[in-house]
Amino acid sequence: MNRTLTVGMVAAAFAPTAMVPASARAQAATEKKAAKKAAAPAAAASAEEEIQKLEKERAAAAVKADTAFLEKYTADDYTFINRSGQLADRTQTMSRLKSGDIKLTANDVSDLKVRLYGNTAVVTGRPTIRTRRSRF
Repeated sequence: MNRTLTVGMVAAAFAPTAMVPASARAQAATEKKAAKKAAAPAAAASAEEEIQKLEKERAAAAVKADTAFLEKYTADDYTFINRSGQLADRTQTMSRLKSGDIKLTANDVSDLKVRLYGNTAVVTGRPTIRTRRSRF
């Protein structure tokens, strides 16, 4: 008799979840989707703010010639184009910062816009850069 009672209790313990009407499950799923959808704009705004903050930190790191920070957050295929139209890849740019050949005295970024495409972000903005050398 104990076995039957135990089995009956186990069956009773699981039965309520199996006996939830389909409409209630559908409503719960809809509410879950709505909550997730409501959280998405907040998450996107948070990601945009984080990327804008990182871009400002990157600009400050360039002034300090903090190449460790810059190398961590600069893509391997980075290309810099100076105001004279000269190109420099990531290695060349980091090397010039380390050597002091490039010395920024200010690097202010404004009008930052972040566009999110899945797990990719595109950042555009307007830099105002002041340098110690005219060769920049």
